[in-house]
Amino acid sequence: MVLLAAVSQNEVVLGLLLITAFSVGLAGTLTVLGLGVVYVKRVMPSFGYGGRTVAALPAASAVVIVVAGLALTARAVPGVV
Repeated sequence: MVLLAAVSQNEVVLGLLLITAFSVGLAGTLTVLGLGVVYVKRVMPSFGYGGRTVAALPAASAVVIVVAGLALTARAVPGVV
């Protein structure tokens, strides 16, 4: 979409630059997250977290995401209707 918009405005170089910057940023973010997961996995056993706490984390994060989505939707609906 970005590249199509850039081509329509005769700014192909700008479009390619934006796509490259986005790709580098995404690759960097995913790399840092992956390394963070590996580091936390190595350190985690030393903390001695119980099985119930670790098992509840995915459900808790899902609840946070759903609540945030509902809040954003509630804020957006009056502007649309």
